[in-house]
Amino acid sequence: MVTTHGIIKDLIKNELVIKKPDKNNSQIHHLYINDENEFNRINKELSEIENIIDEVHAHISITSSFIDNAQVAPPPYPGIADFLREHMYIYKPPIKTMLQFLLVRTNNNIHSEKDKQVLHARIIESVVNVDHEHLYSDWTKTLDNDEHGLKTFLLSKDNRFLNPDHYMLADDLIKKIENFKKEFL
Repeated sequence: MVTTHGIIKDLIKNELVIKKPDKNNSQIHHLYINDENEFNRINKELSEIENIIDEVHAHISITSSFIDNAQVAPPPYPGIADFLREHMYIYKPPIKTMLQFLLVRTNNNIHSEKDKQVLHARIIESVVNVDHEHLYSDWTKTLDNDEHGLKTFLLSKDNRFLNPDHYMLADDLIKKIENFKKEFL
């Protein structure tokens, strides 16, 4: 059975919290969150990113309601869904980049498997929340753009110094994108 005392000892041992005596030779101790601990730093950053994601969704919801009441999308968008997708896309790249960075940092710097699982679950949930507004047509459009970029890369004169394996890799990835779209989208 896990006791409160055992949990506190683990938190102190893993440096998640700092234990400080009330006064010299006092039996009373205060526990403080260790802001220098990597888990706490990543956890705090995730909380701030989650708050931003919530604000973005609230803003999109308000904007959507406003547009629905007006029954028209602002120019140059052909439809309300197009406007909302474009509006949401502005926020996605920086949020997803920060989440990807935190995922790598968690893998590299967090040694406790339990702590890794906690952070991984939150990062994955945040990625899902960012993509909540992402419709299948957006996924297809994104993959089409990626595929076009790879094809442009293959035809580029600037890559004549690359190893031939790079061409095969790009070609393999193009085929994977095409098969992925057929299978899932």
